[in-house]
Amino acid sequence: MRLPVTPSVSTKDGLSNKNARLTNCLKESKKSGDKAVIRPGLVLDAVASGVGNGLVSFNGELVSVYGANLYTDLSWARTVELSEYGNWTGIEFNGTTFCAVSSGSDVATVSTDGVNWTSKTLPSSQSWYGVAWDGTKFCTINQSAPVVATSSDGDTWASKSILGSTESWSDIAGGDGKFVAVIGSSSKTAYSSDHGDTWTQAAMPSSANWNSIAYGNGVFCAIGGTGTKAATSATGATWQARTLPASASWDSIAWNGTVFCAVARDSGKCAVSTDGASWTLGTIPTSSFNGVLAAQYGGGEFFCVASLSSVGLTSTDGLTWTEKTLPSSSVVVCVAGSTTTFVAPIDASSTAFVTGLIPTATVTGTSFDFAQSPL
Repeated sequence: MRLPVTPSVSTKDGLSNKNARLTNCLKESKKSGDKAVIRPGLVLDAVASGVGNGLVSFNGELVSVYGANLYTDLSWARTVELSEYGNWTGIEFNGTTFCAVSSGSDVATVSTDGVNWTSKTLPSSQSWYGVAWDGTKFCTINQSAPVVATSSDGDTWASKSILGSTESWSDIAGGDGKFVAVIGSSSKTAYSSDHGDTWTQAAMPSSANWNSIAYGNGVFCAIGGTGTKAATSATGATWQARTLPASASWDSIAWNGTVFCAVARDSGKCAVSTDGASWTLGTIPTSSFNGVLAAQYGGGEFFCVASLSSVGLTSTDGLTWTEKTLPSSSVVVCVAGSTTTFVAPIDASSTAFVTGLIPTATVTGTSFDFAQSPL
């Protein structure tokens, strides 16, 4: 049954109206004809609370509607099973394709939607850890040897040896045709490269456990584990010391198109910055978290996950966070986001990924078909 979408003609919502709780996309008959009424402002979590708008068919696709937003799945997140085992330690989105790499193997996997995955082969079995995109190539680093692998599409890979590096690389970021990798274990070293071909060693401003790095607003920004240390560089060659707004076990940093966000393990601290130099301290909910492991963005949102928890957090500004229920409680070490989807590979003992959906469209002045059944 196809009906035009019009503004709400009733003050009732899904909390006070039991019928609206089941489907807040209601048919209402007026003199002007039957209308499909969407009442915005409901809790955007139909699975957890029972408050939602139900199923409709929009542009030939079965979707769910919360408020005035369209989603392409019934729940915010689901578990996606892969065909093989993978100790997934890095994942990145390049604008069209998710690419994940696994440690201790030669396995990579790619997907355009975060749901359907295709296995690929890395040049060799290595301790691959982290993957980044510089605008033209993916690059993954070997955590325990001076080797990287690059690919333009996540399908065909080539390996490169990095002379002079004997330390354990902890993270890699890409942007503006460059890759920058940082080293943990109280190091004062970073490496930079144009497109992953030739690498140059650079000195960080101080020794620290540089465990996470991100690119945004024309700069690379790294955070230094326990303490207040951060550093920024436009090219990865020359670095400037920066100071985070509080001492904490800073675990991960990401850029959402507007700000950097750094999150800390266990303390409930987060911090945001537009340039990596001046920071604002914030807090994240700690009642369900025993350690934040990753922060990444998709469609302008950050997504945080915690160790051994079924709770995730999303934020558009890095300061105000909303809890989300994940389909399983597992260790997650990396996250990537597109404009519609978050993907978080689950721990080494599992072949599963957690896929979380971002609104795919907003209903404005159009029509949709009521779904006849939930399946």
